[in-house]
Amino acid sequence: MESKFLWGAIGEPVYDKFVIQEKIKMLQTRRENATEEKQVEYDKKIKAAPSIKVKRIKADACVFCGKSGTIPAKDVVSSSFTNFDLMQNLTSNTICDYCACCMKNSKFRFSNWIAYNSKVQYFGRNEIGKILFFKHELPFAVYVTTSFKKLGHLKAVLNFSANNYEVQFEETKVFFQQEIMTKPWEIMGELYSIPKEEEEKKQAKSFFTKAEIRTGNYSYSRVIDYGRKKWQEKEKVLREYRGNPAFELLVYALNQEKLGINKEREKNGKRKSKSTAKRRGKADDGKRLNLSDLEVDSVGQCKWF
Repeated sequence: MESKFLWGAIGEPVYDKFVIQEKIKMLQTRRENATEEKQVEYDKKIKAAPSIKVKRIKADACVFCGKSGTIPAKDVVSSSFTNFDLMQNLTSNTICDYCACCMKNSKFRFSNWIAYNSKVQYFGRNEIGKILFFKHELPFAVYVTTSFKKLGHLKAVLNFSANNYEVQFEETKVFFQQEIMTKPWEIMGELYSIPKEEEEKKQAKSFFTKAEIRTGNYSYSRVIDYGRKKWQEKEKVLREYRGNPAFELLVYALNQEKLGINKEREKNGKRKSKSTAKRRGKADDGKRLNLSDLEVDSVGQCKWF
């Protein structure tokens, strides 16, 4: 399969471009809050940034993917790195441009993402459900994080099926079957939805909590309020899937924004600020409607390609 890269073809120094781009971003950020005198200095540094050259050594197999690499691994891999079991070539001292880009790009740790052959898209927790049931272009790899600090790209696998595929859910590999998981996802959404009488409240409560849906241990009073017969019908279906890693992933993906119950809170200005949402690894839930609108980043491609 011929690979396509946002930053150039195989063999081009894409890591140099990544380093330059990151350097410029850092300088621009610092320049914003600097004095006029300092801004002049930053302007000079920004202008000189494109001349940065990455140190390279004799070519050898990349420590992670096995492709030819010329970047010293010690310049990219942190001294605190412990996942040596994920290295394919422990005797090598080099890393390839593409693995280097992934290792140094903090978004691969701090974000949920889906990687295609020519782009990487980042998405917030509110979009996980949409991502899971979307028909993706092939091949692709998906990573969903709960800790926002793991190197998911080292464990995520490349998928060649749009309907049945693996999701790297933090440390767990989840085999996700769209057709099979559609019914429980719809039921979860109904159980986690907000009663009409709660919609106007500042802290609206759903029919059931995520913990109840996950464990099957429901509050008796909640069951009575929801309707025992209706609850029994839905719980009978969920019981068949509970314990499945895909079920756990869907519970994590549940959010009230997906169900459209935050409209009143949006009108009253109760939504979290965009900056706060980003710090917590969440997307601006009122902004993104289509998968194609999700944030796309120009990063060196991962080892899979």
